Amino acid sequence: MAEKEPKKADKKDDQEFERLSDEEKIESLIESLEKETSKKEKKPTPKKEPLKPKEPVPSKRTQFKNRMIMIKFGGAYHPNFYLNLVITYWVNLVLVVGLLNVFNLGRFPDQIWIPMVFVLMYTGFEFLFREWMVQRFSQWVLLSFGLIFFVGYSTLFFIIDALFFTNVQIFNSEIELVAFTGLFMIARYLISWVIKKGLDWRR
Repeated sequence: MAEKEPKKADKKDDQEFERLSDEEKIESLIESLEKETSKKEKKPTPKKEPLKPKEPVPSKRTQFKNRMIMIKFGGAYHPNFYLNLVITYWVNLVLVVGLLNVFNLGRFPDQIWIPMVFVLMYTGFEFLFREWMVQRFSQWVLLSFGLIFFVGYSTLFFIIDALFFTNVQIFNSEIELVAFTGLFMIARYLISWVIKKGLDWRR
């Protein structure tokens, strides 16, 4: 019996609705719609969590540019790998011999092969050290503004001089070696900047 009562109420409502005029029917429909919308507005809508902005994925071009910036702390002259190695060797050879003689920080013997082999070994070890630092400790490179390369290059010059050229004293002392490394890095950076500007101008 309780289930039949709402049906009777619905029939009464329908009969009353049919007796209304067209205008009254429209008004009653509007009122019922307003009631339904007000009920929906009262219901608390679940708050949607703000979408987190997607982190931009760095493109290959930006990754290559960042890598070139990091390598530039150690000296880069040309994007071609083999050509860059050849240029690096000759620039290193000219700077090492020139800075030692000009500032009297050390001296090579008269044999031509000694400075050539010394710089060849240094260039190879420097390349391996620079690539290892860029691949493994790139944040340290950026945070130190290239100072970590200064420490590494000073160590390389000392190791090559002490271990591989034991019978020859190239640098006068450790202080001269540190001063030479600083001048070497500054001069080489200036040369790399001039070479890069020259290549950009030719393009």
